[in-house]
Amino acid sequence: MKKYALMFPGQGAQFVGMGQSFADNDLDSNQIYLKATKNLGSDMKQLCFEENDLMNRTEYAQKAIFVTSAAIYEAFRNKVGILPSALIGFSLGEYTAMYASGMICFENMLKLIDARSKWMEEATIAHPGGMAAIVGGELPDIEKFTKEVTEKIGYLQIANYNSPVQKVLSGSVEAIDYLENHYSQTGAKRFVRLNVSGAFHTPFMHEAAIRMREYFRTMKHKMPKIPIVSNAKATYLEDASAIENIREQMESPVHFEESIRFLIDSGIDLFIEIGPGKVLTGLVKKINPDVQTISINEYEDLYKLEGIL
Repeated sequence: MKKYALMFPGQGAQFVGMGQSFADNDLDSNQIYLKATKNLGSDMKQLCFEENDLMNRTEYAQKAIFVTSAAIYEAFRNKVGILPSALIGFSLGEYTAMYASGMICFENMLKLIDARSKWMEEATIAHPGGMAAIVGGELPDIEKFTKEVTEKIGYLQIANYNSPVQKVLSGSVEAIDYLENHYSQTGAKRFVRLNVSGAFHTPFMHEAAIRMREYFRTMKHKMPKIPIVSNAKATYLEDASAIENIREQMESPVHFEESIRFLIDSGIDLFIEIGPGKVLTGLVKKINPDVQTISINEYEDLYKLEGIL
């Protein structure tokens, strides 16, 4: 029997039509969209399934991705009777992991993410910025580059340690624009500007992170039934540190590569991505090509699990 972990994607994974095949084919998935619509006061099916201009705004994208990932998780849970050995979420996806672990109920998680998305949107207005992925380059050269740009142009730091060959940098608008024209100085071979509206996982998010921590204190939460790997620490999240982790994971880098290696060292040999897109599946393959990966973002993908779990 394979020891598997579930992975939940973060902001930037959204696409028009995400989750629709699950809502159409699974009653519990459909209920997730209906409950979200009732609690948030906006039509989540319309937001996720139909072409619109809202999906790229943080305030809407985060709620849409969480709701879709939760809906897909419900269909997955109906299909598979064996609990995962661990959960990991990428940035926003860590909240989906907390929901899937039974740590926080769906309604309270909606409140948390609604607040998180609004406060982060406010932070992007107060501190305009962006994010970009670079492929290639050695870590010391990238770190040297970010330090020099911060001193001369505008704030820039590594925000996501995604794989041995991919890092995401986050910072001011000026710094990201400069990076686009000078990324070769890091040794990188490719630059990709991300579909996000701010400099996430930097001190630009500090005020929003503090507000989230204090809001989380008011929420009733339980011990997770399934272990969760923290983005900020690349180790299992302890209940005692959950409140402070809410702050850290918003303004600290995402150590995804280190987290995946931690899980592999713990005996995980199958990673299943639950949510829109296939980004995390691709990253895991770059980290360790030998582990098995499956991406579940359309209902028919559930049939990939037959004979495996």
